[in-house]
Amino acid sequence: MTLLQLTDLPESELLDIQSLGECTMTASQSLTELAVRFLLNLLTCFVITRFLYFPKSRRTDYYFTFMIFSSAMLLLLHKMGSVEIGVGLTLGLFAIFGIIRYRTETVPIREMTYLFIIIAVAAINGLSAVYKVIGTADGMPCYAFSRQDVGISIITNVLIVALLFFLEHAWSLPRTATKQIQYDKIKLIVPQRRSELIADLTERTGLDIKDVEVGQIDFLKDSAMIRIIYRTDIVKILLPLLLLVGVDANGQPRAEVSQYDLRGRVSADFDWKIKKGLHLDAGYELRAEDNCSAVDRNQLNLGIAYSPVSFLDLGLGYYYIWHYDSEDVLKPRHRVYADAAVSHKYGSWKLSLRERLQMTHKAYDINVYQQTPSLLELKSRLKLAYKGLVHLEPYTYLELRNCLNGPSFTADYDEASGKYINYSFTGYSDAYPNRFRGALGMEWKIDRHQDIDFRLMFDKCCDKVIDTNAEGTKLKSFSWDNSMNAIMAVEYKYSF
Repeated sequence: MTLLQLTDLPESELLDIQSLGECTMTASQSLTELAVRFLLNLLTCFVITRFLYFPKSRRTDYYFTFMIFSSAMLLLLHKMGSVEIGVGLTLGLFAIFGIIRYRTETVPIREMTYLFIIIAVAAINGLSAVYKVIGTADGMPCYAFSRQDVGISIITNVLIVALLFFLEHAWSLPRTATKQIQYDKIKLIVPQRRSELIADLTERTGLDIKDVEVGQIDFLKDSAMIRIIYRTDIVKILLPLLLLVGVDANGQPRAEVSQYDLRGRVSADFDWKIKKGLHLDAGYELRAEDNCSAVDRNQLNLGIAYSPVSFLDLGLGYYYIWHYDSEDVLKPRHRVYADAAVSHKYGSWKLSLRERLQMTHKAYDINVYQQTPSLLELKSRLKLAYKGLVHLEPYTYLELRNCLNGPSFTADYDEASGKYINYSFTGYSDAYPNRFRGALGMEWKIDRHQDIDFRLMFDKCCDKVIDTNAEGTKLKSFSWDNSMNAIMAVEYKYSF
């Protein structure tokens, strides 16, 4: 049996080969294609439905509908097995939406949006290529598993989930929801008493009501249907680690302060190759906070990296960090770090684990009973990158940062006075995780010298806030500063 490469065929015969159906695949190839498509679609739809849609709506009926609908749609598209039905498929989808909208009860806009996303994901996974034609043998096409096409499908699914996550947790935007209620105090529905109506509804429902709309009025029953628009709390959905709530050493509840912010980073990095496996790098970074309206910090870095073997990277470096507080007072910091990373390649995928130990020294006056002068932290990062594309390298990583020498103390909480008593500072021996980070990114290799890295990061921070007098004899307050931050970063890198 002679194998003929596609490059040896004229274009007319190549088109004829690619239009052949899946019947020329072996049974194992067909089953593998179905399994890859079905599992990828099931996993993506489960993440969207369970972790993005359900926690806010708690609608089990739509949960069931979305999961079944996605699987049925994918199997239908897989059975059709041809992208030439695109027009008919589009008309069919519009017909489905028309039936849902006009022949049943009205579906809320959020549920309709998620249903459209579920159908789109099923269409993407059901029509994406898993095998590709690599040639012909005895006049029949031969198929091979396409890791690049499967990788692109996975990236597409991840991008959809990431976009939904960002929009569901857009912390800079106000969160509102609506409810329909039957209201009995019909005298308050007149426009002149609108403020009284909102105040009464707020008191009786306990919701932060922003607006009301009066609907159907029944004067015989002295009631009216009112649609209330109220503000909701941000739902935090990351990992169970982020949902842990603790108490202090003496069993007193932690006071918590929550903040939400959209931040930005722009940086430039320059890499010099001294010799094989040995590199010197320097860079500058600007960070913005308060929804990217104020400068958070500037920092310069200088480091050296050494790779004794292909799977091991070692590094040392220094950062000079400076920023001004709200009173324009310069607060510089010096940071040194040492890290080690191990990696392993699985085909076009690269998995790496990096451990970084860093010490940050605050070069300004602080209350040493509230803050550690030289803070020691350990950062652990697990990264997965796909290297099967020519100029693009998508990646994702999870990072956990642990404080190793935070201020520690003992104290008792007097509930009668609401104050701490018997306070005693015990040194810098407190260790706890103070930040969890998840990131999605894409590195664009412009040429052999230039790269641009785009990243979207999500941080969950948990830092101690200790307030004592300057002598360290009295504890005024103790709380945890919980912040959720979305960070958009762009990095330019030039290699010499």
